Amino acid sequence: MPGSATAVNRLDLSFTYKEFDALANRRHMIGTKIYRPYNVPLKGGFFPKYQIAALLQQHDTKRKARAGYNRATFETTTANYTCEEFGQEVVKDDVERAVYRDFLDYDNDCAELAFNIVCDHLERLVKAKIYNTTTYTGSDLTTAITNEWDDHANADPQGDIFAAKRKIWASSGQDPNTLVLNKNQLLHCLQCDAIHEIFPSTTRTPGNILASLKDIFEIDNILVGGAMTNTADPPLTGDIDFIWEDEYMWLGRTASTDSPKEPCVGRTLLWNEEAGSVSEDDPFALITEEYYNDEVRGEVTRARTHLAFHNVHIETGHLLSNAITI
Repeated sequence: MPGSATAVNRLDLSFTYKEFDALANRRHMIGTKIYRPYNVPLKGGFFPKYQIAALLQQHDTKRKARAGYNRATFETTTANYTCEEFGQEVVKDDVERAVYRDFLDYDNDCAELAFNIVCDHLERLVKAKIYNTTTYTGSDLTTAITNEWDDHANADPQGDIFAAKRKIWASSGQDPNTLVLNKNQLLHCLQCDAIHEIFPSTTRTPGNILASLKDIFEIDNILVGGAMTNTADPPLTGDIDFIWEDEYMWLGRTASTDSPKEPCVGRTLLWNEEAGSVSEDDPFALITEEYYNDEVRGEVTRARTHLAFHNVHIETGHLLSNAITI
């Protein structure tokens, strides 16, 4: 048992990036798939940003006899970042531990409770980054859907996605690879007459719905935000709804590698160097600690992390509004 006021790392209860991603996925959280985590060596510093225009620049590669080869350089800029700390504590009361010791895996349950609370907050922060009408402003970056997807007779989901794709091509020269929507929007999409014509309900199974929609929208990833949150303050009963609200959807380019040269909307810059890692390619995303607190007569489990959500290429994304109203 940890001593009073002495925090001890519980690496057995901590979450590596892969564990974090797997557990978040089971809770229908998608934030780290939009802003892919990138492990940084310093809590704050500079992050390189490659200019998309320079990466797409045309060059004459023909070499003349007895002459050198033409040379190219890649233009980069740097952006400042500072990883902020996020964390949550959960009290493990000695009396409750004694009462429930035969029913609960108390240590793991408290660690997961702290994990869920931190994840809920981080998910809401990513949502605020891409469902942002200040960042995504002007016709190049945002579109109000004419026929909402809950207007099943008139909506044209494929047409809406293709129109947004064309705007991303024109703004960034990049092919969007990810569509973000919530479960309610997905259900309305499947009810649209235009989708029924392409993908009849008689051919649908739970295992082929997203795969078929990827083909229809010609997109690599469809991220369905299914995590719920309670916006009411305790001890109120609750005001529960999807974190990813009905008004917006997002189409854009998300990172698939750790290379900073890869154009993408943004990244999660992750710094937890003092905990080390399980393996070279799997750093800790969420550190769990414990200490004993005499005031509450029990151990306190703390889950914490340092990170920053960093916008890289906003022009590779497009915000769709007026998605559904019911």
